[in-house]
Amino acid sequence: MDFGDRRNLTIVRAYPKGRLDVREALLLSHVPSETFRAELESMGLSRDDADNLSIKVGHSVPVLRRQLSGDPEVRRPSWVRDRAAAKSVLPFALVGSWGERENLDDSTILQLLGDFRDGEVETVRDELLALNDAPIARYGYVNVVVSQIDALFAVRHYISRDDLDRFFQLLPELLGDRDPALDLPQDQWYMANVLGHARSFSGALLSGLGDALCILSVHGAEICGDRLEVDLAYRAGEVVRSLMQGADEERWLSIRGHLRALAEASPSAFLDCLEAELREPEPAIRAINQPPTPSDRARALRGPFSVSPAARALEAAFAIAPNWCGIAPNAKDVGNYDAISIGCG
Repeated sequence: MDFGDRRNLTIVRAYPKGRLDVREALLLSHVPSETFRAELESMGLSRDDADNLSIKVGHSVPVLRRQLSGDPEVRRPSWVRDRAAAKSVLPFALVGSWGERENLDDSTILQLLGDFRDGEVETVRDELLALNDAPIARYGYVNVVVSQIDALFAVRHYISRDDLDRFFQLLPELLGDRDPALDLPQDQWYMANVLGHARSFSGALLSGLGDALCILSVHGAEICGDRLEVDLAYRAGEVVRSLMQGADEERWLSIRGHLRALAEASPSAFLDCLEAELREPEPAIRAINQPPTPSDRARALRGPFSVSPAARALEAAFAIAPNWCGIAPNAKDVGNYDAISIGCG
């Protein structure tokens, strides 16, 4: 077959942000989420379908291309065909994002989830960045899984019971970790990071873990639950109850940045715990009406995996006790997490 003269042919190839062996002669920014959704709507998708698909593909054009393809081989990431590479993606898919700074212990969590040796996290990360259709990207000192749900579905055949046990054992300890800012006077909480009272784990890591909990709760049966005969929605509910049941003021203040993720992961468990708390003579949850700490703000930078279940849970919470955190049950605020976070921290 004659392809003609290709000497003057220019080939443009996209690589992920942070790949070390590519000179970024032309750097394209990430497609803004609103633009991404608007373009999907222009393709004929409804608003809800465009929202769901945008979240599913992580607002990534290469991932979108795979998801829209009818070819099973195109739909599978190239790195899934290598068992070792696919297995190495799993711990990164579970954390979603993580920071790399001397004062952060994020890499330690990746070591525990992936059974990596010391220093191996960075080596594996660089190997994944060098892959075609790389599952992760790097922005400064923060690493991000391009699409957490896409990655978890891609590696679903390699997930074992031990992997799940490690994840669900670590999660309550990490999300329930006491906020060091509480050791300071309240009027200094906003300066906690400067005063040496920052958390050991980044907000990016904690938010990513919360997103993974939501994904496994909602899609766990399809991902690996049925194959392994594990009820992941039930296990997610156990995490929610372990964090919320009988919580004192310090616990509520420490987990308030995770409440949206907890409501998303198990709305029924979330509401059960909330209702039980509000029946107490002096509900400790009222403490979350205090100003947020820096770690709360950091976790608020990432939204929950999906809005609807959590919004319904919070709407029901307003029905139980309209002023439980200083917010009037105004219909326009239901599902508006910016409005909610102002009242709840």
